[in-house]
Amino acid sequence: MYASQDKSAILYISGPTFEISSTAENGAVPQGDLWLAGRLIISGNRAAARKRAYLAISKTGSLLIGYGAYDPQQHSHLRSLIGGLHVLYDSRGKPPEQYKGVYSSISLADIRLVYGLRYDGLLEILETKDGMTASRLLDLVRHRAYRAALLPDHASKSRLILPGIRIWSSSHAHWISGGRPAITAMPYLLRVTLDPRIKGSAIRINSVKPP
Repeated sequence: MYASQDKSAILYISGPTFEISSTAENGAVPQGDLWLAGRLIISGNRAAARKRAYLAISKTGSLLIGYGAYDPQQHSHLRSLIGGLHVLYDSRGKPPEQYKGVYSSISLADIRLVYGLRYDGLLEILETKDGMTASRLLDLVRHRAYRAALLPDHASKSRLILPGIRIWSSSHAHWISGGRPAITAMPYLLRVTLDPRIKGSAIRINSVKPP
């Protein structure tokens, strides 16, 4: 419940997918690479890292979405990278051959998060209502006319917390995933704060109707 009360943060959102590990400090290890605040965490599952997508910020401050695992030579122009993200939609063309994605299909109707990269360079984060199928999710992404969009997690692991406004409550822990109540620990949340060098509002909360 700390994230719900963290007044210095703008929001918390789902982090990369993970694997349960008895030897890890928090009981899980990320399936994708993380490079944040000067700290690099390399996923032990390189096959999983290569099959997922990433969200990154370049040294010039541009927001980027791409495929695969962290590569220091390929990503030398980046300032940060969040890997291990599930499904990537890219309006600009087909993914590279080595990118396989996570699912061949997403058949369950559930609550989903979407990270949408707009053509003006801004990131738009949406949380759907319960009952969103994969086909409707893709319709929504196309309707919003994103340059690219990420499905960062799946169903019961979706998190969107606005401290003091849209908190995480016990009722959210009872979402149905695969027909089973899912009370799932989230070892990796992304904490977003306002850069004091940026003037004006960095976040807007709007309701979006599906197409």
